[in-house]
Amino acid sequence: MRNFKYSTIGLCLLTLMACNSNTNEQNSSSQIAQTPDDPALVTVNGQVITQKDLDIATLRLVGAARMAQLDAAASKKILESLVMSRVISSAAEAELSDNQKDRIARQVRDYREEILVKQYLRDHVEAAPITQAMVTAHYEKFPERYGAEIIHEFQLISASSKPEGTARQNMLKALTQVKDSKNWAAFVTKIKAQGVVVFLKQGRSNEKLLHKQLQLTLASLKVNETSRPFLIDGVPHVVRITKEITEQPRPLNEVSAQIRKALLPGQLKIAVKQVADKLQKTATIKYNNNKSGS
Repeated sequence: MRNFKYSTIGLCLLTLMACNSNTNEQNSSSQIAQTPDDPALVTVNGQVITQKDLDIATLRLVGAARMAQLDAAASKKILESLVMSRVISSAAEAELSDNQKDRIARQVRDYREEILVKQYLRDHVEAAPITQAMVTAHYEKFPERYGAEIIHEFQLISASSKPEGTARQNMLKALTQVKDSKNWAAFVTKIKAQGVVVFLKQGRSNEKLLHKQLQLTLASLKVNETSRPFLIDGVPHVVRITKEITEQPRPLNEVSAQIRKALLPGQLKIAVKQVADKLQKTATIKYNNNKSGS
């Protein structure tokens, strides 16, 4: 295949060498038996790399779609990487202590078990059907996930600058008086005439980029309730919620597929548990009481 990055192949296979299908389990009995339809390609320190080993490594590295596009040169590079991996793993094994060999053998066993479990579940587990009643119940329980939202409209009075000392105290005192005013526009005009420079803003709680302190203040208020003066980066503000709006969720028929997708993992989990429970009933399981955690 043209433009194939051979150096990348070698690097990737080196990182995968611990997961190679012919992984050593620290003794020769762990070797996979060679069959007549699986010719040996290379023997490294007594360990055979076969055509199936090359095929599996290639499939894992490039995927089925690209595998058919590989030319002989690319396959040769992959085989060389397998050889390099086997040489290094043999050298590493020779340096291992008994404890290290035991640890690696357990890791290999766990990895093999993980593959077997996944294969068995693929073959035997089928998620229970997701009914329309389940979809509807989920939709009604979590409307906020599908567009439902409570929005607060607010008025915000802010100082035009960051006052210091006496100016700050005068500003905070003036802003405290706004709670007694129903017409905030008139209030702003009034205190501006007194030399207190502020401005009035209308907003909604679902606006992007609202300052966190403003969000927290709005969350603490009820409709028509005015906050105490608060600071954002040293600038005084006061806010009042003027209206509460309830946004309805998107129609159920628009989000039904999304809900089914969200419910699928839970259904699979139930199905897996049912299969596991059935298998455990026929298995011989004995917990040793003297073991920790039992």
